[in-house]
Amino acid sequence: MTKTALLAAAAILIPSLARADDLFVISGTSNGTAIAPVGASNLIDLVNAAVNNQGQFAALANTDASLSLSYGGVANAITIAKNPANTFGTLTFLNKDGTRTTRTFDTTAAGANGRSLQRLIEDYLKKTGSADLKSFMQAMEAKSAVAVSDGNPNATTARLADVVYNRFGRFNRQTAMSVPGAPSDPNSTAPESPEAAGFQLRFGVAAYTFDVNGFSGQSVTLGSSADWNFSPNVGLSIGGFLAYNSVEDADVFHAGLFLGVPIRPIVGTATQPWTWEITPSIGAAGSGSEDELAGGILYGLAGTSLLRYQATDKLAFELSNQVGYYSGQALTLGDLKVDPGVEQWVLKNGLEAQYMIGGGGWYAYGGASYTNFLEDAAVQGYLTPSVGMGWQKSPHGTNVEFGFLGDFGHGYTGYGARLGVNIAF
Repeated sequence: MTKTALLAAAAILIPSLARADDLFVISGTSNGTAIAPVGASNLIDLVNAAVNNQGQFAALANTDASLSLSYGGVANAITIAKNPANTFGTLTFLNKDGTRTTRTFDTTAAGANGRSLQRLIEDYLKKTGSADLKSFMQAMEAKSAVAVSDGNPNATTARLADVVYNRFGRFNRQTAMSVPGAPSDPNSTAPESPEAAGFQLRFGVAAYTFDVNGFSGQSVTLGSSADWNFSPNVGLSIGGFLAYNSVEDADVFHAGLFLGVPIRPIVGTATQPWTWEITPSIGAAGSGSEDELAGGILYGLAGTSLLRYQATDKLAFELSNQVGYYSGQALTLGDLKVDPGVEQWVLKNGLEAQYMIGGGGWYAYGGASYTNFLEDAAVQGYLTPSVGMGWQKSPHGTNVEFGFLGDFGHGYTGYGARLGVNIAF
């Protein structure tokens, strides 16, 4: 959020050429004459040079400047105007509903107390302007496909929804609903003994390359969970994830935790092919980007349903659905208050099939899920197909999967691979 504080302080700047793939571009006029746009994928580098009137930015000193910032492809996200003496300026933010909030700053006013124009704007953004900045971040999350907290497949809301959906929905099969009990007497005609409770550990890694509205990037996610099955019908899962993605040269970091309680009203048997699992869960995640100067904390509640049908000894189908609600939480760092302004519902629906190959535990899987942001989002929905191979020690034991998947939405394409390992004790 200090991005706008620094930008406003930069009302003394500009000329250079901006590339088409720069995340941040400043353009405008100096004494009524258009200036060449200045762009960068690192907002800090761009604005620090401007604030200090270094190099090409020195040309705007002592001029009547009117400046405009393009943020992640959103034109005129912030506009700045200042007089030649740097004693009076205005700052406007784009709001979620398309309106603009305008604030004025006057160094000659009684309340200025001798502060410079830069200091007046910085104090406003750090201490009294948090509501304006919250509305601005909501606008960016709804309009910019590179926003950090919400509205696209790399945002924190999507990542927290994904890690829960992958654990309890799309890739739930990796974590056994329970582990086998003691085998029955091989000479007996009675069925095997009932399944017993068990403890399992699960680890996974996924990596992507993506293109979003002309910006390219990469992403990697590490995830893990610890799972206990108290009986075949109920269990407990605690997990988390660490993720990193870059967009052009901007770095973004995410981390999150979740807790879920898988409840199985229906458990499949040799004579009954249906299994139904319902999992209520809670989660929290945080994100931050020094380059984009954005981030915050999110809390989420989700409900995941998994319906599995064992069509034959070799073929199974799974229908997984999830709905989650995610809300942002303000984070105070010294005088600076950062609020992502997130209020989002995320719906995920998927269908997948698995087919056993031979009798050695190998299987192939394939399917797709669709993610839909129910509130405003830059990428409103996207399709995630997946295909791969797996091996399982037994129907309820250690499992390894490797596969490919992608994300495809309006203005967004991503391709990646995943590896998952589940160890049943």
